[in-house]
Amino acid sequence: MLDSRSEVDASEPAAPQTHPFQGSTSSRLLLLVMLGAMAVRALAIMLQMESLEQDPDSYRWLSETWAQTGTFGFGDIEAAGEGTNPRP
Repeated sequence: MLDSRSEVDASEPAAPQTHPFQGSTSSRLLLLVMLGAMAVRALAIMLQMESLEQDPDSYRWLSETWAQTGTFGFGDIEAAGEGTNPRP
């Protein structure tokens, strides 16, 4: 004899089972493309790490000046009173 708790009531529809990757093929394709793009970008950054450390455009100097004085520019900002691109 079956326990009454184990019997399934035919009048109630079964709850749909969901899967975290259940969805349309286009959303899966988009996810794969995005993950692939991030992997390629990370690989490119890792391979070019040495050239990033060279800083030929002095971005490190600009960022340190900006952090210290609040002005995005080169040199003695307090004496010059203007940034890298002064406007009339």
